[in-house]
Amino acid sequence: MAALQAIFPQFDQSDHHFRDEVEKAEGFETYGYVMYLFTEFFTTTPSGFSDRQYRALGYLLNASVTDDDDLEAAVSTGFLEHLRQIDGYRVLSPYLSKKAKQKTHA
Repeated sequence: MAALQAIFPQFDQSDHHFRDEVEKAEGFETYGYVMYLFTEFFTTTPSGFSDRQYRALGYLLNASVTDDDDLEAAVSTGFLEHLRQIDGYRVLSPYLSKKAKQKTHA
């Protein structure tokens, strides 16, 4: 959450009771919840983002899918698999690694 908020300061999830959910969740569930919220934010932000933000997000996503762990599972299933459905692939694909791009085809 903190890494995403550093890139997107407007990604403030205080309205989503995030802290309560984190206290209840562990591992994948926590990451999964963050990615659910971020996918919603990414989809509903009408003004788009800067090149710097896309570049930083790409770096974060690429790093998140390097190891097969709970973070990779949440990023892949919670965001990357939906990237084409939410019309985000075109703008984000130049910043994604080959491995991250493969996760968008699931």
